Amino acid sequence: MARRKRDWKRYNHFRKIDVGSAIEGLAQLIVKEKPPYKVRPNGTRGRPPANPKAIAMFTVIMGILNKSYRETYSYIFANPTLWRKDFFGKIPAPNTVNDHIKDIPERYLDRLLKKQSRRLKKGNEQ
Repeated sequence: MARRKRDWKRYNHFRKIDVGSAIEGLAQLIVKEKPPYKVRPNGTRGRPPANPKAIAMFTVIMGILNKSYRETYSYIFANPTLWRKDFFGKIPAPNTVNDHIKDIPERYLDRLLKKQSRRLKKGNEQ
C-alpha cells in the first residue's frame, strides 16, 4: 500500500483557521447571496415571517459548531460578535429555525460552502 504524501504546511494552515473567521466569511457570503427561500410579503395577515438569511446563518453556525438548536442559540447570544444584527436582525428562536430549516435548499448551502472553500484556497495561495 502506497502512502500518500501530505502537505503539512497547508494542513496546519487550515487547522489554525478559527471558528470566528470561518463564520464571518460565511456571513459575508450570505449577505451577498439572494435569500435561500421566499417568504410572504410584509403587511399580510399572520405572524411576521422570519428572515431567511438569518435562518441560513443560524444553520451554518449550528453546522460548524455541531451543536443543537438551543446550544447554538445560547452560543450566539453569549458571543454577540458572531451575529451581524445590521444584516440579520435579531437571533431567531430555536423553534423558528427548526420550523424553517427544511425550507433552505441543500444546493444553497452547498454553493455557500464551495464559495467559502474557494475563498480560503485563494487566501492560502497568497
